[in-house]
Amino acid sequence: MKVVVTGSTGFVGGAVARTLLERGDQVLGAARSPHSPLDEARGLVPFPELMAALADPDGPVADEVAAELADVDAVVHAAGDPTFGNGAHYEQANVAITERLVALLRRHAPGLRRLVLTSSIGAQDRPLDAPLDAPIDERSNPDPASDYGRSKLAAERVVAESGLPFRILRLGMVVGEDMRPASHLAAMLRVGLGPGGVVLRRAAGTLPLVHVDDVVRAVATAIERDDAPKLSLVVAGSPTIAEVTAHATGRSAHVMKLPSAARRRLPFSLRSTFSPELRVADVALSSVGWRPERSWQESVDEVAAVVRRRTDPSIAPPGLTLVTGAASGLGLAVATRLAGRRLVLLDRDGGALAQVAARLDAVATIVGDLRDDLSSQLDGVAVAQGQPYLEAFLCAGMGAKGPFLAGTDRAAGIDAIDINLTARLRLARHLLRYMRAARFGRLVLVSSSTALSPMPQFAAYAASNAGLLTFGEAVAHEVQSDGIHVLTVCPSGMDTRFQERAGVRRVDGEKLLDPSDVAEAIVGGLRHPGRHVLMVGTLTHAMNLFERLAPRRIQPVIWNRLVAARR
Repeated sequence: MKVVVTGSTGFVGGAVARTLLERGDQVLGAARSPHSPLDEARGLVPFPELMAALADPDGPVADEVAAELADVDAVVHAAGDPTFGNGAHYEQANVAITERLVALLRRHAPGLRRLVLTSSIGAQDRPLDAPLDAPIDERSNPDPASDYGRSKLAAERVVAESGLPFRILRLGMVVGEDMRPASHLAAMLRVGLGPGGVVLRRAAGTLPLVHVDDVVRAVATAIERDDAPKLSLVVAGSPTIAEVTAHATGRSAHVMKLPSAARRRLPFSLRSTFSPELRVADVALSSVGWRPERSWQESVDEVAAVVRRRTDPSIAPPGLTLVTGAASGLGLAVATRLAGRRLVLLDRDGGALAQVAARLDAVATIVGDLRDDLSSQLDGVAVAQGQPYLEAFLCAGMGAKGPFLAGTDRAAGIDAIDINLTARLRLARHLLRYMRAARFGRLVLVSSSTALSPMPQFAAYAASNAGLLTFGEAVAHEVQSDGIHVLTVCPSGMDTRFQERAGVRRVDGEKLLDPSDVAEAIVGGLRHPGRHVLMVGTLTHAMNLFERLAPRRIQPVIWNRLVAARR
């Protein structure tokens, strides 16, 4: 079967696409963001031309779009935007795109057997005058209380009036380990597992939960069964917030009932927190054999484990951990500290790397120069292991001391720019695609104390580290909402061969950091997802203070004298 999945990099769309691939279907994925290399290796065919056509209603339809749709069997429309926005935003993201998709399918997909729209229980909600003792089902009158819900209901009507063979699935709160950290249950458990649990263990609001695996099975049923209902809620259970929090924390729930007078005065967002507004009956899809296989308790346990993992780096993630420069120095110390994880070790010294890999029981090694594009080798390991990269510690780098007008690129520091900055950015961009698809990741960029000030005799080297530092701080905020923690580390000099290779002589009495101590500090820094820069070493902290207090124009003058005197 040939299936197009829109929103195929999203939580629901991605899960649907992967399952269809596993069962042998041909899957075309249409999404705004790039797919994970692992999904493409499994056979998913990116279909960016379709998203371009949906985004531009007045533009010509590319020949590739018409050709691919001509023999498509099914379309799963999971694209949309549940994030905060106003009515106009949702109109574009959820309604207009659905209208354009329907128009394209009517024109170019003559053999379409099924269009499945994944909608939301937000299109349903409960009217204020509806009795609380009556659970919601497909016959209940929809009364969405938000712009988002109204846009989803409008999209449902577009599909229902399209004349195409459709099925609409109103999904409850879809949960699983790959959900975004700011989404409903994950965000609630982050509060509930902390001091806020005291309040949440009293909340009577209901959570219509369903595990993403059960949603995928519902989508498959909607595609395959001609007798499946045209509209179905997809929910596995409706526990109260108090029950969910109590289950996650192992403590007792003490539900507080909301007086009816107060209920009528509250907006739906608060009403649904303290009143059982979204209690759902047995869903219509059960009439054709669909039943949830994951209980709400199992779903809560899975998400709670991820919430804990985000703030506890001692818990190994269910994926690969890449360490560069792993044959010596800080890379070796980090790899040793992380022994027990599914380590993928990278270094250009193949002999030393093999010995380290054997000692640490690494799952794979990559011998290569960071200046080369190593993406195909990284992807090969991910495919062979069947797992994505969820952690990456980019420790490998090179130093360079000397005047910028020195005779060679290496002496001038040009090679340092290539390795310390360009190569790391290329690696980071590739690895972040894996992490974004999993909505979890840790990316550690090892910079240097030299990133903090302009440093004569280290001009290009310091610039490479300064560039890495500002890049790390910026990209950390770009990917934070995807559950990815980017930490840029600025250690002062370490007791490794790094300085010797850079041409820096040691000074008598100079105290250099032990790499194992820096590795331990890095792991400690990962316990704080809101921290994006980690200073390690007394000298680094002193340089940071100096950079803040000293006028910029005199900093290179002072450093030039210090370097000349000590180095």
